[in-house]
Amino acid sequence: SMEFILVRHGKTEYNERRQYCGALDPDLSDLGRQELEHSAIKTYLEERTPDMVFCSPMQRTLQTAAILLDGRDVPLVAVPELREIDFGDFEGRSYEEMKDDPAYTAWLDTNCEGPIPGGDFPESFRDDVEVCFESLMETCRTERVERALIVSHGGVLSTILERFAEPEKHWYEYHFPCGGFAVLKDGHIETLGGDTTC
Repeated sequence: SMEFILVRHGKTEYNERRQYCGALDPDLSDLGRQELEHSAIKTYLEERTPDMVFCSPMQRTLQTAAILLDGRDVPLVAVPELREIDFGDFEGRSYEEMKDDPAYTAWLDTNCEGPIPGGDFPESFRDDVEVCFESLMETCRTERVERALIVSHGGVLSTILERFAEPEKHWYEYHFPCGGFAVLKDGHIETLGGDTTC
């Protein structure tokens, strides 16, 4: 039996301002750090030390992992494919700032499925995440890892649940707030914590 604890990074100033932040690489904000120190996921992990940590290579995820592990010596692997989707021309801007921008409204009209100007194509991004997660599962089988922690981003984690969790739901139906988490055990979601709604 294999358990994956999926955690979205804590807040950055971009999250606080509701701005798109994918390829940008900010640090956690002071609020983000404080929230993680008192989060449901930190409490959950205090009694369940993971055998291995897979982390997006961004500062916000690496810093989140450090706070959650709290000095425990657990092998950590930075995995480039766990990075967030690249929001291209929309990076650093909010819905409010862009709601009259024709390129942005055209993208919203595709249900956010179309190519992002100057950024990623969501479908191929999600396919890459699926391949990545399959290889992480394989690594865990080979290394006999029973509990793995994945610290990543909303788009990545929603995709993992869409492609690997039962019952099947669209990735938009999963909402991971900053510091929110889900526990995926043998294809079933056992726990959704930190105000994560389904």
